Amino acid sequence: MMRRARALQVLSWLGIVWMLSACGSGRAVGGGPSDYFFPTWPYSAGDAVPLAITRGHLAARNGCLFLDASGQEPLPLWPSVFTLSGTDSPIITSDRGDELHVGDVVMLGGGERSREQAEELIGGRIPQRCTARSYWLVSSVVGPESSGS
Repeated sequence: MMRRARALQVLSWLGIVWMLSACGSGRAVGGGPSDYFFPTWPYSAGDAVPLAITRGHLAARNGCLFLDASGQEPLPLWPSVFTLSGTDSPIITSDRGDELHVGDVVMLGGGERSREQAEELIGGRIPQRCTARSYWLVSSVVGPESSGS
């Protein structure tokens, strides 16, 4: 029953993503050397989005936020309805008020992209410190999972 509720959350989020439109960017949050790079991508109503699922915990390294998923660490490319605040303890917030913190276990809907595709999507360069084997175009978020899951 819990999995069905989560699946419905994912589908609800996809509906919201398709209805909204915004600009994407890769931007740093903060004012010093501990800035976090937070890449976002724009989308338009009706755009097709990838629906694969990956699960892992949010990890911070070198001013970048990665998804630590079974030894892989893709760099998430967030829909532009997500924002990042804080530099000591980054908080990712959706336009619905949901908060994600470093260490949270989340499921991210979406799909893998190459660095070139990622940079085209975000409309800018990915800093060397945020280089990853892959880049995850986030189309939906389920989480954070409670400690009892």
